[in-house]
Amino acid sequence: MTAGQDAPLVLIIEARPLLRQLLEAFIASSAQMRVVTAPSIKEWLRAGQRVQPAVILLSIPDGGRLPGSLSELMIPAHDQLASVPVVVQSNDRPGHQVLELLKIGVHGFIPTSVSTEVAVQVLRLVCAGGTFVPSNCLLPDKTQGASDSSGFLTGRQIQVVEAIRQGKPNKIIAYELNMCESTVKVHVRAIMKKLKARNRTEVAYLYSSSIGDPDAIAAL
Repeated sequence: MTAGQDAPLVLIIEARPLLRQLLEAFIASSAQMRVVTAPSIKEWLRAGQRVQPAVILLSIPDGGRLPGSLSELMIPAHDQLASVPVVVQSNDRPGHQVLELLKIGVHGFIPTSVSTEVAVQVLRLVCAGGTFVPSNCLLPDKTQGASDSSGFLTGRQIQVVEAIRQGKPNKIIAYELNMCESTVKVHVRAIMKKLKARNRTEVAYLYSSSIGDPDAIAAL
């Protein structure tokens, strides 16, 4: 089924022709989105495109280095692209590398291990203004200590986040998890810092988005 002219436009950046064509065909047919493709951002701009995409899907080859800044994505300070969210698609990466992508401004990461249905949901979520983080990126790395501050949520912090998603205040969380209320506050501050959230509502939203909670996506 062909998407209408009012459907979101996805710009796919993939240097490999075969994969570029496969991604274009799949997203156009399954996601009900319009699709344009190019081997690079520079090539897309050189072609004189004038329609602003709703999202950019940047495909990085397996083993390819992830960008350390948005400028490395070859997205210039261009009026047409300055505010367009970017989703990176690549093979599975360590959680801390994915979280670094979020810190530089990327709105989502799609590992090749997820299903096509999840990939479509991620694009829709980001088009609607959301951010997607694979759930494994929020879990503590087995090579990291429980008190690690690299950006992962510890098991205890995930329990606190789950309680926050249910709208529970700190006093109730402390009682249910057998902690002091002051300890809960410390966890909440650490969680907000790791998820780059400004308040408890954003904590719940970002975590729900990362684990693919259908209620969070449906609420957009």
